[in-house]
Amino acid sequence: MMTTTHSTSRRSDSGTKHLQGGDHMPRIRKTTRQFEKDKATFFSQCKTQHAVCWLCGMPIDYEATKNTTDDSFNLDHLYPVSKHPELQFDPAGFKPSHTSCNRLRSNQDPPTPIGTLSRQWITTA
Repeated sequence: MMTTTHSTSRRSDSGTKHLQGGDHMPRIRKTTRQFEKDKATFFSQCKTQHAVCWLCGMPIDYEATKNTTDDSFNLDHLYPVSKHPELQFDPAGFKPSHTSCNRLRSNQDPPTPIGTLSRQWITTA
């Protein structure tokens, strides 16, 4: 006869997850008010400067709603949050990207630069 036991957990008002047996696991915060402000400021700066995608170098459609089309703006992090969660809220690591480019990059490390281009191949408005 096989017996199955189930672990139970509950959250306290402090945001700490209490596991059966008295163990505590802190809840990881996904966002903060300051992070939301920093993201909005970064988007405004990118839109004003007509910043191009840092991954492919092509223009971003800032008129499209964020994260809705392949060419719409998506906030990327220089170092993937899944590998460097301590850098998630650092505005110095924010990079403008297309939604599709960020999705294709996934959680890969930053691309290695190829060096200085011999000439400007695209024009940005």
